[in-house]
Amino acid sequence: MAHSSANLIVTILIVSFASQALAGFMGGASTFAPAGAAIVAKWNKAKPGFSQDVVAYDSVGSGTGITGFNSGTYLIAVSDDPMTAAQEGAGFSASPGKITVPLCVSTFGFFYNGKPGLVLTATQSYQIYSGTIATWAGVAGASAKGLTGAITRVARSDKSGSTAIVKTMWSKAATGFSGATDGVALTFDGLSKVEGTSAVCAAVLATKGAIGYAFTGGCSTVYNKRNPNLKNRVIASLKNANGVAVAPPSWSPGSALTGSPPAADGSWAAVDFIWKAGAKTPPMVSMEFAFIRKSLTGVTGGKIAKAFMQYMIGSFAKGGYGFSATPAAWKSKSITMVNAIAADK
Repeated sequence: MAHSSANLIVTILIVSFASQALAGFMGGASTFAPAGAAIVAKWNKAKPGFSQDVVAYDSVGSGTGITGFNSGTYLIAVSDDPMTAAQEGAGFSASPGKITVPLCVSTFGFFYNGKPGLVLTATQSYQIYSGTIATWAGVAGASAKGLTGAITRVARSDKSGSTAIVKTMWSKAATGFSGATDGVALTFDGLSKVEGTSAVCAAVLATKGAIGYAFTGGCSTVYNKRNPNLKNRVIASLKNANGVAVAPPSWSPGSALTGSPPAADGSWAAVDFIWKAGAKTPPMVSMEFAFIRKSLTGVTGGKIAKAFMQYMIGSFAKGGYGFSATPAAWKSKSITMVNAIAADK
């Protein structure tokens, strides 16, 4: 009987200290999915100071991630863009309020199914998507890159952060573009809409003469190891604000990183990274923004959410996963804000 009791005690102890997965922990931008999955995996293996696992990053898109954050589905959300005024005034972003953490820097571009070397202007890219240019014959030099016939246009969903970034670039630089840049549908006829960076690239690869827009860091070694079928994508050089055709290998944040770090209240000032002057500055630079509540008092999983956010900031100290690092001053301020979050569960 004593032996049986000992076995029972051991069994109870094993159950008590087993890892517990937290449902609905973090989700958002598909651009961030490979990095998010990798960081989550490292956390789950180390579990620094906690017995629980963090569930896998939910790649649901920026808009859906923010909606989930405001409704309480997610404790942390990630987006390619800072929140809009309407998003900041909703749900948990409004009360108790949220902290915005600029995790890392990302660049975006146009991928196509053809030979390397295509050069586009902002206006040409807009005319392609609006249907003004419907065949590759309307793009100088396209035929030499193996691009002929009708253009198949692949787009992200209307509420995608990637779509908002492209529309913002068009609003600054493309002749003929008008309208809001965020929250408004791409109403062009005949678009093939898919969700996720890898889905865009797969759709482009599946059709000769197709074009799509996505996160350029998808060409990085880390990303390609995860998605070996995407290695042969080709990124168009895009003429920037200085009229320079910036070739993909030289795309880096450059002088686009200007402006102030997050405000003391955790909001993000209107810092614009798109279409900045600079000889080699890419036309479409954005950041991956992570959101967390200012207070997690009484919230189950709050202590882990706070610790995991600290862990993520540290994971991007020198960039990585196809992203570039943010300025040290921004990281320092973000760490200070996250450290001040109250969390007791």
